[in-house]
Amino acid sequence: MNPTAQKYGASVLAGVNLIPADIAERKKMRAVRTTAVIVVLIAVGAVVVAFLLALAARGVAQLDLDNASRDQEAAIAERDGKAQVYTDALQREREEYTLAQIGFGEIDYAQLTAQIQATRSDTASFDSILVHGPTADTLGAGPRDDLYGGAVGTFEFEARAESQASASALLRRLEAIPGIADVRGVTEAFATEGGVDYWEVSGTGSITAKWLTLRLVPEDGFAGVDAVTVVEAQDTDEESPLTAPSATPSPSAEPTASPSAGEEN
Repeated sequence: MNPTAQKYGASVLAGVNLIPADIAERKKMRAVRTTAVIVVLIAVGAVVVAFLLALAARGVAQLDLDNASRDQEAAIAERDGKAQVYTDALQREREEYTLAQIGFGEIDYAQLTAQIQATRSDTASFDSILVHGPTADTLGAGPRDDLYGGAVGTFEFEARAESQASASALLRRLEAIPGIADVRGVTEAFATEGGVDYWEVSGTGSITAKWLTLRLVPEDGFAGVDAVTVVEAQDTDEESPLTAPSATPSPSAEPTASPSAGEEN
């Protein structure tokens, strides 16, 4: 072995371990360094990619937030735009309910009293007729019928007849008037006035919903409230003598002719 081979640690056998030991160490070190640099670069690249992905996710989230904010603003604007519609609808309902109350609180007193007076005859007539009709606040402005109840109003009368039979016939004719029910005598007595004897009778009766004019109730209501509904709502605790009919412009009762004295019995 020559001195050079001995200096660099060459193998005794030719062609074996021809690379010197220090050169081999330096080569290994370079490989380690290269690997380390590659690993560091990969790590840095991963961090950069993660950062970019985070930025993208943040951008998407911000975009969704902006869209949600715009949707919220649009919904608020739509709600505010409908606020007047709600106010108008509420006002319309109040007006229709008021009209329903007025329609429910109005009857044709002239026609009603004319119908009552038309039942008089040659042997029976009225001294007084007092009508307690409905109002927009309650079913009757006067006393309710304690026996029957359930009507939209009552009426009281005082009459005189030639006999008890004539007085009873008068009550039957009153009962036959459309929209009048529960007619009955309260007091009956024999009386004398100016030397003339007569049969005195006082009584009462119920006015049913047939006499409601309903003239101010809208035909096509927005709130779905009419006068008959108001009557039924206020009449839930008492049984009405007659069912309230559908809305009509005016009472349909026709005046009845005064019966003759021979027909009253």
